[in-house]
Amino acid sequence: MSSYEAFLRGLSEVIKDNFRCLRQGAFCVYCVNDFRKDGRFYSYHEHTADLLRAAGFVQHDVAITDLGSAFGSAFAQQMMRLKILPKRHEYALIFRKPEANGAMTSPTLPTFTSNKQQLELSF
Repeated sequence: MSSYEAFLRGLSEVIKDNFRCLRQGAFCVYCVNDFRKDGRFYSYHEHTADLLRAAGFVQHDVAITDLGSAFGSAFAQQMMRLKILPKRHEYALIFRKPEANGAMTSPTLPTFTSNKQQLELSF
């Protein structure tokens, strides 16, 4: 892609296709991380969430995963000079496709069937 905006347009098409293919009530999760390119900060998690909402998904939750020690934290002088903190987390954006009537039913917990001893997931 020639630009971030063109990339987001392409991602929007992928998300719309995800929405079309998923059954009603289904979950989708996008794991994303904000980034810098050519000195500009991109709030990629925020832009992705906006695209998911625009496609018709409803936000269910967000999880922030700690990726551990950031490599950039080893360069304290560079951090002080540039005033940029190293990234050490990512976002799991958790969305759902609404039911036909727009309702969001609560997901059911997995249950065991007593006669088959098999896990049945009823998501």
